[in-house]
Amino acid sequence: MKKRTLAALLGLTLAFTLTACGGTEEAPGVQEDTQATETVEDPALTAARQEMADSGSAFAVGYLGDLPQGCAVEDLLEDSGCLETYPFLADCPVVTYEGPQVFCLIPRSADTVVRVEEYICDESNNYQGEVGDVLFDSQTGQPVILVCNQNDVLPNLQVTLVETDGSQVVYNPSLELCGGTVFVPAGMVIQDVSNYEPVTQQQEETPAPAPAPSTVDFSGEWRAYEDFEGSRVVLDVIFSKDGSAEYLCGYADSEYLSDYQGTWYTITENGTYPAGSIVLDMKDLWSGTPFFGVFTVTAESGTITLTHVSGNTLIYGTDGQGITFSPYVN
Repeated sequence: MKKRTLAALLGLTLAFTLTACGGTEEAPGVQEDTQATETVEDPALTAARQEMADSGSAFAVGYLGDLPQGCAVEDLLEDSGCLETYPFLADCPVVTYEGPQVFCLIPRSADTVVRVEEYICDESNNYQGEVGDVLFDSQTGQPVILVCNQNDVLPNLQVTLVETDGSQVVYNPSLELCGGTVFVPAGMVIQDVSNYEPVTQQQEETPAPAPAPSTVDFSGEWRAYEDFEGSRVVLDVIFSKDGSAEYLCGYADSEYLSDYQGTWYTITENGTYPAGSIVLDMKDLWSGTPFFGVFTVTAESGTITLTHVSGNTLIYGTDGQGITFSPYVN
């Protein structure tokens, strides 16, 4: 496989289950900026824009979770915890399209032009992505909530942000196939404001144990195949005896989508996880997206099975499930 990123196919993993219900769903349709006469900006928004400027980020984006059927966006915003840091999101326009994934997008300037359009990538155009109708247009850098992505493989919205100097960035809000975090295209600097609570809490509340030998010898290169949305996905993991680890993921007979590199270690004494669980603490070589996951490892008949316990999953939709790998020689 060639190690290149296919931005058009990226999207997914680790959707959080949120159960708040009530209210009515937002009606789809074209929206225009209604903040053109606003003169006093929310201090939290001003602070967010300053953080983007300090980090050199093109914009900020956050994954807020999947919207349960029959539930209101307002409830999801409240339960996600984002309003504590970004209270201005409660008054932001909502673009509701096809799909349950909810993102917030914050431009880096009050002068940024923001345009949200349909993104069509299906059999009708031989999966050659193209934009459709304009769903939202702001001339004043208005933050916006996006409800989208009916297909977990292909995004269905495209956001274009144009700065005063004429520079522009184009972004398709989605999740990474491997890791479950916000998709960051190669070479693009984005401030991720998602609240990955299951991972963050473990990192903050559970001190990282010192590396220790595993009770199972699984050093070497391993490969597994999984079916996802009608496509075959290949997963490669490499464990070294020195504690280094690598995880690559992509579609079979195609390029890798992600290349996570970092370390692994065994949890020896911890009441939270099963004894002998391993921690994978890595970062995507291309996008810089972090990966932090806890797995149990079992070996049988020349194979190993990694069963998800907490944090990031190896592939979307495998929370609590095991994936069996066989030895692989590249």
